[in-house]
Amino acid sequence: MQALGLAAVVMSSVNIVGGFILTSRMLEMFKRPGDPPGYEAYYAAPAAALVGGYFVTKGMGIDTINMAYVASGVLCIGGIAAMSSMETSRISPPLAILGVSSGVLTTMGSLGADASVLAQITAGSVAGGAVGYVMANGLAPTQLPETVALFHSLVGAAAVTTSIGSYMMDPHHAVTAWIGTAIGSCLSCARAIGFAGVVA
Repeated sequence: MQALGLAAVVMSSVNIVGGFILTSRMLEMFKRPGDPPGYEAYYAAPAAALVGGYFVTKGMGIDTINMAYVASGVLCIGGIAAMSSMETSRISPPLAILGVSSGVLTTMGSLGADASVLAQITAGSVAGGAVGYVMANGLAPTQLPETVALFHSLVGAAAVTTSIGSYMMDPHHAVTAWIGTAIGSCLSCARAIGFAGVVA
């Protein structure tokens, strides 16, 4: 179960980090010479405030996890919505990164797991993120579409391994495990077929 969980973390991290880099690179292709700088680094301030606020209130015994989840969800949805227009597309990656990173850190903080498990999750995230970073930065522009499909297939594979591990941990999760495996397998296969089609 731990091996399956670690595999899911690694595959998801490859997709998350690599996907954000690919999205940013594709948006850069449409950037005009006269466009003002984006100052994306300043988004680190609200990220620190959101995550720091959650852990401070957690330390005070105040349960704000649902508020943190809602905030990260709204940021992710806002990042996706911003892609619908060229005028707002530049803020899409920072908003989505803020939402995903705050959601991941909040989830890790709410697990109640011991230090060894958290270290394992962190190590898997760093390893997968490093692979995604290297892959996404080492591509030619013509290789971006098939790589997006390849990264997305990893999400489906992560869903499959998570569902199988969930069933192994508790057979009462059979229905949800089956649904997760079915959806993850279909997503992974569809993206793999898309990857093969683009390459061909």
